[in-house]
Amino acid sequence: MDETGPRDVLTALTTNQAVSGVEGVPDVSAEWYLDVIGFANSTPDFVHLLAMLFTDGSLFVMAAVLAWGMWRARGLPARGAAFALLAPLGMIAAYLTNNTLKELFEVGRPCRLLSDVNTIAACDPPGDWSFPSNHSAVAGATAVGIVFVWRGLGVPALLVGIATAASRVFVGAHFPHDVAVGFLVGASVVLLVMLLGVLPATRAVEALRKHPRTRKLVLAGDARPEGRAAAPPPEPPTQPIDLPTQPIDFRGTVERRHGARSNTTR
Repeated sequence: MDETGPRDVLTALTTNQAVSGVEGVPDVSAEWYLDVIGFANSTPDFVHLLAMLFTDGSLFVMAAVLAWGMWRARGLPARGAAFALLAPLGMIAAYLTNNTLKELFEVGRPCRLLSDVNTIAACDPPGDWSFPSNHSAVAGATAVGIVFVWRGLGVPALLVGIATAASRVFVGAHFPHDVAVGFLVGASVVLLVMLLGVLPATRAVEALRKHPRTRKLVLAGDARPEGRAAAPPPEPPTQPIDLPTQPIDFRGTVERRHGARSNTTR
């Protein structure tokens, strides 16, 4: 009895190999890859340099933005701070999930599967599998993490993440379907972690904010835990007023003023 593995399933879904000539690579993906590589090779050398800097550097920039968003989330309500705690956990889960899929399918890099391919990036060694793309998975996971932690930068983060995934095709490291699946895997795993973990993470944040030793980790200095009312403003100091103990003789005062006026008119 023949055993069917993940790679056999992928091969069954990709019937025609007229362009790629290898199993497990969709014909349309191979065609797009060759078109993109042909365009990339026609660009100047400085474009190649920028593409190599962007394909790796964009991940560090997105990670830095996410880290800053996690720090500023200390001033948010417990639910917002909970998303900040879940973001790195989701990224780790996304990477491990995607890397497991790579080991299951074992699809080689385009530079090794296709002949006469000139790529901008150096060809990875054998055993460094192509499907799905780890770069794209991390990009998708980081972008979705930013959406939850810093929503104002959510759209730019998603655009940068998609551009990062696309750059992997431009430099020749992956087929288009590698980066598409990788991006979706990373984004989906982080989304799942956020939705399933927000309630317990919110309770954890509330508990940490109540403890003096851990409060500063999840609470900004000018913020206060939910449910704790602000202290009332101090009342301004009042000086005692000395009131006369004897009744004031208003009638005598008026008569004296009237007599003084009469003397001046004489």
